[in-house]
Amino acid sequence: MNLGVALRYNEFLDSRAPSDAWLVFLHHDLEFHEDPASVLTKLQPDAIYGPIGARRIDNDSNETARSTSARSRSSIRTTGEIGCSHDHTAAARTGRRIEEPQTVDTLDACCLIVHSSLIVRHGLRFDPDLPWHLYSEDFSLSAWSAHRIPTRAVQIECGHYGMGNRGITFDDEEFLRSADYLVRKYKGRAFASTCDRLIKNRSTIFRQGEKGITAMPKSDAAVAKR
Repeated sequence: MNLGVALRYNEFLDSRAPSDAWLVFLHHDLEFHEDPASVLTKLQPDAIYGPIGARRIDNDSNETARSTSARSRSSIRTTGEIGCSHDHTAAARTGRRIEEPQTVDTLDACCLIVHSSLIVRHGLRFDPDLPWHLYSEDFSLSAWSAHRIPTRAVQIECGHYGMGNRGITFDDEEFLRSADYLVRKYKGRAFASTCDRLIKNRSTIFRQGEKGITAMPKSDAAVAKR
């Protein structure tokens, strides 16, 4: 049966997950260029981690980000650097390299890392209503909303070499349904996502309009006040 990714992950958590181990959920087209265990052994098991994530930055802060609309009060910082190309090389890079773990709003679904003790303690699960898209974003948002569990990007040498080669675009009906669902679920909370950057090399901000949620380049949008 062709179950969605979120459902498969939950099936693993319900029946086969160890009780004391780091769990690494990753796409088939992600490749590590270093032993991730050398990084994980240095982390505290009280947060959700991944090699690349996104967070909002207030434009009046001292931090800088990639170009943003003058109309926006916030912009997006992609945190953590990974390889990103179609030809399975590490030549192309995306994101911003970091030396220490940094808190982000959400992680890209290409790789999400969490300790099983955190899963057991709080009963964390992926939302089955997001079977293919944005389940990683929801995992972080849900963990923070319900349990104040932070999400952090951590620098791990790796590459995501599919870059959305299933042909998904942001006109894709299932993606838009998922985006609409996610923003309505967390109405009143603004957050950043990396997914658009890894597919079209630009960041995404979600905005709730009269007809639902649309995904758009950040240069064309203001951060939603949902």
